[in-house]
Amino acid sequence: MNAPAGGGDYQLAVLTFNCGDLTTAINLTSNLLTAATQCNQKPFLAETLLLQTKCYLAIGDTNTASTLIENLLSSNMPTQYRQWALATLVEFALKSGDDTKATIILNEYKDDEAFSGVFPLISAELALFQAEKLIPPSTNCPTGQLLPTNAYSLLVEAIQQASKIQVPPGSTLLVPQAALVKAWAYWHLGDLSNCTTTLQLNLEKFKNTSELPLAFFKLADAQFCQGFYESALTNYINALDALNQWPSLKALILPQALYQALASAIYADLPEQANRLLERIITESPVPDIQQRAFLFWGLYATKQHNYTDAIRILTEFCQKFPSSPLLPEAQLMLGHLYQLSGNYQKALEIYDNWSLENTSHQLWDYAQYKRAITYAQCGRVEEAISIMQQLGAQTNSLAATAQFWIADRYFRLGNLAKAEEYYQLVFHRWPSTEIAKRAKLNAARVAAARAGFNDAVKYCFELANDPSTPAELVAESLFLYGDILTKMPSSDSTAPGANVEEAIRVFSKIIQLFPTNELAIHATGRIGDCYLILGSYNPAFYENALTSYSNLITNPVAPAPLRSQAEIGLGIVLEKMATKKSPPHSTNLLTNALFHYLRVIYGENLRPGETADSFWIKEAAVRAIKIVDDLQLAEQKKRLIEFLEHTTPDIARLLLRRGKTD
Repeated sequence: MNAPAGGGDYQLAVLTFNCGDLTTAINLTSNLLTAATQCNQKPFLAETLLLQTKCYLAIGDTNTASTLIENLLSSNMPTQYRQWALATLVEFALKSGDDTKATIILNEYKDDEAFSGVFPLISAELALFQAEKLIPPSTNCPTGQLLPTNAYSLLVEAIQQASKIQVPPGSTLLVPQAALVKAWAYWHLGDLSNCTTTLQLNLEKFKNTSELPLAFFKLADAQFCQGFYESALTNYINALDALNQWPSLKALILPQALYQALASAIYADLPEQANRLLERIITESPVPDIQQRAFLFWGLYATKQHNYTDAIRILTEFCQKFPSSPLLPEAQLMLGHLYQLSGNYQKALEIYDNWSLENTSHQLWDYAQYKRAITYAQCGRVEEAISIMQQLGAQTNSLAATAQFWIADRYFRLGNLAKAEEYYQLVFHRWPSTEIAKRAKLNAARVAAARAGFNDAVKYCFELANDPSTPAELVAESLFLYGDILTKMPSSDSTAPGANVEEAIRVFSKIIQLFPTNELAIHATGRIGDCYLILGSYNPAFYENALTSYSNLITNPVAPAPLRSQAEIGLGIVLEKMATKKSPPHSTNLLTNALFHYLRVIYGENLRPGETADSFWIKEAAVRAIKIVDDLQLAEQKKRLIEFLEHTTPDIARLLLRRGKTD
């Protein structure tokens, strides 16, 4: 809108308003109003009244602002100012929750033709207000899927009506209000794209209006919910900056805008900005709840970044700054967890012990005891850890099964197979329909196999594989374990010593067939090679099958480097086995070929771009390679190999040299 012909004083008033010097702006506009009234300059008077109204709105004096708006409604004022005044009065009524008063105001002026262009906007505001009364409050990003039918219809009506406003040529007074109504309606409908577009297209028209901070804030919200975190951060900051011109809106917008800006910086992985925003929240936000949630959010982010030092500092400051906060117990547990992650188990245990004494009835008691037990184990106090877990497992809570499973795992690691199997059984008998019960049965099969109780192990595997409720990945694991067990079980048929190994091949082949995308299918290919290697000791013809299986694994495009290295060594072993059945030069050729595969692993020639060598398989390959170069008296090749290992893996080189001296 063009400035009225009021000279430099009006321009100065606008400038002071834009700079947030509202007292000076009010004084200047008061002098201008006196001059405009005396000169009977209606456009100048209306524009000055509008500017002064904005000043009083900015400082939160709605009573004086309402009086000025009533003056703008006078019939001798230009149409666009009267329309804006009427729409603003209705908006005041709706913001106070009084749609009846809004309707009364609307009816009072409904027969005045000058207001016909603004009636659609007022209808849109009423429809939005009525819709919002039907929409349950939510802190989540809207999807529009759970809207009551009436609310959906009202939101659509609000968009349609706001699109019908008619403003005098050259006037943009009503555009910001109409755009904001449409944006809010799109927001509630879950149409975040149109919400964003509506606000972006009209940002220029929001300048110097009380809608500007809210427009930036809602634009940022829409961008945040779409995952555009850097853009959201920019507009949350814009909203905060706009509040300098509209201080009366700070209480409404500033705390949440600061928190959302912090969230945006965190999700955009901008730690420096996040740290600055946390400082602003501490110094500027008057809402303790926002401050506390910001501390915890930043602490979680630092934890996710494995920046345990910063996370510990932030949460320690939280505990000191907010000793009476309802979030203090959660913060203390997070702090204990951080000390665990950083390896300071004694400090973590101290926190968990103190927490347990002070929060006996807290809803997180079970979780705290679980973490406390794990920390006792990390401190080497295993019996105390098991005792806490036993108490937790004996109760009815969401962690009881997890606690019993932990005890079983702990006994398994300690080598107490009887106790381990007992606790795994307890889990799958007491909570039979849960996924953790399936996992417990699988581990019970591993324990049974470890104690050579192969029949029990097979029984557990069959029960899992044949249970329709077992998740597919656990069916694959149980079949894989069954295949492994078969390779260890002695055959019951003395005339067919390899019968169980042949059955294992069928089992591993079934895994490849049923679960082609599961990682275990790749492992199964290698295990088939291992099975044929075993069968080769009964019938050397099977060595060819072993070579084929290992070769298939080596060329598999998704097989990881360690598995391919293992298969490469498997090829070498098969070739060595085949060499024992031959005489020179055939045996020498086979050994040379075996050495070729071992050296590929040692020198990393089997690796693909971006992969690194696995020291375990380098050592396995090196031990076998040294034996062959010694047997074939390849002194120069042995020297190069030892020199290479001394440079790349000195520990392995020293091991080989010690073995050489022993031999």
